[in-house]
Formats: sequence, structure tokens, C-alpha cells
Amino acid sequence: KKCIYLIFTTLQPAETAANRICKVLAVNQENEHLMEDYEKLASSLLEWIRRTIPWLEDRQPEKTMQDMQQKLEDFRDYRRVHKPPKVQEKCQLEINFNTLQTKLRLSNRPAFMPSEGKMVSDINNGWQHLEQAEKGYEEWLLNEIRRLERLDHLAEKFRQKAAIHESWTEGKETLLKQKDFETATLADIKALIRKHEAFESDLAAHQDRVEQIAAIAQELKGEEKFVYSPDPPPQEPRCSSRSDILTSRAGLWRI
Repeated sequence: KKCIYLIFTTLQPAETAANRICKVLAVNQENEHLMEDYEKLASSLLEWIRRTIPWLEDRQPEKTMQDMQQKLEDFRDYRRVHKPPKVQEKCQLEINFNTLQTKLRLSNRPAFMPSEGKMVSDINNGWQHLEQAEKGYEEWLLNEIRRLERLDHLAEKFRQKAAIHESWTEGKETLLKQKDFETATLADIKALIRKHEAFESDLAAHQDRVEQIAAIAQELKGEEKFVYSPDPPPQEPRCSSRSDILTSRAGLWRI
């Protein structure tokens, strides 16, 4: 019995030491896994940031409201769908890093140093750049949409004014070409003169409208990247031409 006891007491410290070694190895292995996970997650997150920033810094305007609205929808998808998981990854990365450093410190091991460019500070700097690009992109998008809305409104105003003017000029040139005054009585001529004076007054008022149409057309022409939907006919030159013809005819009639 004494021999058995001696053998047991001799083996117990060795078993305890073996258990301690196993625990140390397990902790080291767990720490190594945490290091590998950190490196992989950091690489993935930094790569996503690098891919996303150029997209957010692209300020190439689209030519139509529909295309700009699609850009806005893509941006909303980014905010709702693509970015939230990356926010979670960033938080998890910081938690893993702090947990790992605590474990290493408790194990009297050197602190973990990530690969170059993959420090938490590097990720924070990249994320800050991402946030700045995102804010600038959102402001640019909203400004562009407001600009296109204004141009759409201006184009519609142009079409309406041009259509009204063309409708008013319809048949006016034919009336001015008539020579019914050649066989008219004095009373008829006086009536025709009053009628013509009223027409000239109306023509002067419409001339102001033609100038407004021309001014709107000039502003729209200045927006080279703006595409009308649908494409407007070349009404502005036609309106000006008809107005010039009527003015000329009215002058000849007075002569």
C-alpha cells in the first residue's frame, strides 16, 4: 500500500503539470484563432471601404431625372442594406481586438500587433473617410435632383407658353393678308382700323411672351447635360419667326 501511495503522489504533480501545459496550449491556440479572425475581418472591412469610397466620390451627374432617382435609390439601398452589416463588423472587430489584448495581458504574453495598415486606428481613419464621402454624396444627390426638378418645371413651362403662343398665332397671318379694305366703305375702314389697333396691342403683349419663351429656351440650352423628357420640338425659333412675320404684316397693313 505504501508503494502505491508513493507512486500516486509521484504521478500527481506530473499530471497537474500536464494539465497546465494543455490549458496554456489551448489558450495560445484560441488567441491565435482570434488573431487570424481579426486579420481576416480587418482585411474584408478595409477592402469594402476601399471599394465603396470611389463610388461615393463619383459626382458624375445623370442627364435625366429618372437616372438620378435611380442613383438615389442605390444610395438608400447602401444605407439600408449594405452599410449596417459593415457597422456590425467594425464593432465586432474592435471587441475582438480588445478581448484578445486582455487575454494576452492576463497570460503574460506580448500585445497583439496587426499587420501593417490593419490597426484599429487604420480602420477608424478609413471609416471616417467613408462617412465624409457619404455625407458629400448625399448632399450632391439632393442638389442634383432639385436642379433637375427645376429644369423639368422650366421645360414644362416652356412647352406650355410655346403652345399657347402658337395657338394664338394660328390663322393670324392669313387674316393680315386679306385686302377686304379695298372695297370697304369709310365706316368699314374705321372699324377695320380699330380692329387692327386692338390686334397690334395684343401682338405687343404676345411679343413679351415670345421674349419670355426665348429666355427660358436660352436657360435650358445652357444646361447641356439636361435631357428633356420627352424631347421638345424646336418651338422657340418657330415662335420667334411667327411673331416677326405677324409684326411685319401688321406694319404693312398700316402702310
